[in-house]
Amino acid sequence: CVCVCVVVYQITRDMHRIEGFVRHQSCAAAVTDVTSAYAVISVMGPQALPIMQKLSPTDMASPASFPAGTFREIELGYATAMAAQISYVGTQGWELWVGTEFAQHVFEAIDEVGRELGASNAGYYALDSLRIESGRRAWGAELTPEDTPLEAGLLFAVSKSTEKAFVGREAVAQTSATGSNRRLVSLTLDEPSAHLLWGGEDILYQGKSIGSVTSGTYSHTLGRGVALGYVQGPSTDWKDEGRRWLSDAELTINVTGKSFSATASLGPAVQA
Repeated sequence: CVCVCVVVYQITRDMHRIEGFVRHQSCAAAVTDVTSAYAVISVMGPQALPIMQKLSPTDMASPASFPAGTFREIELGYATAMAAQISYVGTQGWELWVGTEFAQHVFEAIDEVGRELGASNAGYYALDSLRIESGRRAWGAELTPEDTPLEAGLLFAVSKSTEKAFVGREAVAQTSATGSNRRLVSLTLDEPSAHLLWGGEDILYQGKSIGSVTSGTYSHTLGRGVALGYVQGPSTDWKDEGRRWLSDAELTINVTGKSFSATASLGPAVQA
């Protein structure tokens, strides 16, 4: 049995893709959507580890016991949950998959312990603000069928083994060999203000558009607007030449018809 976690608004698309592979390979396998059987609760932020340690006997702190980016079955209150050490906010955190019949109990247990430690519930826009300032990519914004792992700065997550076959391996190898002058960057407005970036705004260099914002928000950490966006640089070498150009480039972003100077970098606007 293999469990695949997909973006919630891509379920139909991904189911169709996987079912197509099963038919093409003539596999004796069935693909079932079990979304309604589980609830996913995220515990992220500076108090995530203390909360989890209070609720579960599992050693959550040890990298050897629970490395980042891995799944484990853990006890959580009266429930058994699948926990993934993964965070969308730039700090440590976990996504917890629990059966729907235990979802209320688990949430209430987390909420009770969280309040004791000064944590609180966070809405989607708070999560998105932390996501963008910490440089986390989102499907449908920074990641689409038209963007490559190289351009998105995610080549490190692609297997380099020549013995492992996967869809798109040849394309990844080709773009890695030729390079691309297009790259996803983090952007920070130079002027501390409440001008809200939303997405789709032009990124300008010397008065000419060289890209556009894919996700934008107001960073309460920095007290100014931050964004992610793709730009066209002068070189395919983003390790040296492109990085130097980016640090020296005087960029502006068109926000509601007004131009605001911005600083770009290949790393996140807010370092973890």
